[in-house]
Amino acid sequence: MPTNLSLSRAMATLRDIQNRLKSVKNISKITQSMKMIASTKLVRAQRLREQSGLFATATHSFLDHVALQPASTTRPYRIVLAMSSDKGLCGSIHSGLARYLRASTPSVKEASVGIVSLGAKIKPQLERVLAGNHALAFWSVSRQGIDFSEVLDVCDDVLRYAAGAEIDVALVYNEFKSMLVFNTVCRPLVTSPSDVLDARDAGMYDMDKDEVENFVQYSMAVRVYDALCEGAAAEMSTRRVAMENATKNAGEIITRLTMKYNRQRQACITSELVDIITGASVL
Repeated sequence: MPTNLSLSRAMATLRDIQNRLKSVKNISKITQSMKMIASTKLVRAQRLREQSGLFATATHSFLDHVALQPASTTRPYRIVLAMSSDKGLCGSIHSGLARYLRASTPSVKEASVGIVSLGAKIKPQLERVLAGNHALAFWSVSRQGIDFSEVLDVCDDVLRYAAGAEIDVALVYNEFKSMLVFNTVCRPLVTSPSDVLDARDAGMYDMDKDEVENFVQYSMAVRVYDALCEGAAAEMSTRRVAMENATKNAGEIITRLTMKYNRQRQACITSELVDIITGASVL
């Protein structure tokens, strides 16, 4: 009777190992598929990032040409745009952004600074660490692909939140560097036409206030769009690495479970053979 009991327990353990082995194999297939999808989307995101960078560079070169004074040296930031996304499983993309805002930008702790979050994943983290500064939240901006018209709506809402006052806006986003590296950076935005008109070399151009105002709004939208494209490329690269590591870890677990299953199964077979031989010798 004790032998039969131990054999039944061994068979139950075998079934548990077999079920876990099956689930880990299914997870490995999912992570492998997600890695392939992320690789495909990364190529598209890199192409979009290169295209958006051309427009952002053009607007930035004009501001450099008129010798615009950086906003960070004239007055403190009033609004900080935290650029994230709606999806997870991509490493430290979202948590790193929240840590950067909390540690590397002391000015956001001031009550006069409002934080605008873009992305559902960064929103709860900002509400937890910087709840008093969280002013606006947007999500689903880049879920179906980054659309410039949606970026325009976001910029309009941010300027509307400022109630027509002259404000400084900073972009905090993840900048794509390589397949394995991304940097969280802070870039100032120009949102006041008077800053452009009062620039040192602005007199070289024949510009009226309406034209400068249109350019400033367009420049803001282009820079936000470019930041979203940079963040999307960084997100896809980190998701690809995360899924590759998950697949590798699943493979190691499968190897260990397979060895454990084979050893347990061999022990059950040996126990049955011993019982058969013992019974035959008694007869």
